[in-house]
Amino acid sequence: MDYNLFSPDRSKAGRRGGVYMQNLLKAGKGILKFLTFVFEGITTIFAVISALNILLLCVMVSITVVLRYFSGISVGTFTEIFEYLLFLSIIFGAPWVLKNGDHVSVDVLVDLFPQKVKNGVLFFTNLVGTLICAIFFYFGVQAVYESIERGTRLVRVVSIPQYIPILLITIMFALCTYHFFVKIFQRGEKEQIAEKFS
Repeated sequence: MDYNLFSPDRSKAGRRGGVYMQNLLKAGKGILKFLTFVFEGITTIFAVISALNILLLCVMVSITVVLRYFSGISVGTFTEIFEYLLFLSIIFGAPWVLKNGDHVSVDVLVDLFPQKVKNGVLFFTNLVGTLICAIFFYFGVQAVYESIERGTRLVRVVSIPQYIPILLITIMFALCTYHFFVKIFQRGEKEQIAEKFS
């Protein structure tokens, strides 16, 4: 048996292996680009829906106030619709806010540390955020499945299947998991924000 590492057969096998690995890496990059496109696209669509919900909420509240003031009409159904719109605005807007680093953060103590320590804290918090959102996503999927299986509904003025709001929350946690995971490999949010205004 020939054990020569430099035999023609071995060199051909090595070239084939190298080509295979290159194709595998290209396929992996293609999949990552596609997933990034999907998650970023859904986040943007959700942000637009959230903004439209807030606009609709403002208009409907104004109409309700006018009706109540001038005609004494109080539309109880509107109150429930307001609650749904507010819920949707938060659910749809949260991933976009997280992506852009516009969420509320308490960093008075962290700002006292050197930059390396800040980066370490950001890495840790983003890692914890990824894990927590992933856990909520996992249990959300289970809750959606159980709700569909049982056929439960939210019995209110506007009755809807219970799995719909749970599904929206689950999708939100999936998006937040993605954005927290991406932030793990990014520089600190403060540096990015400072560059925007520099």
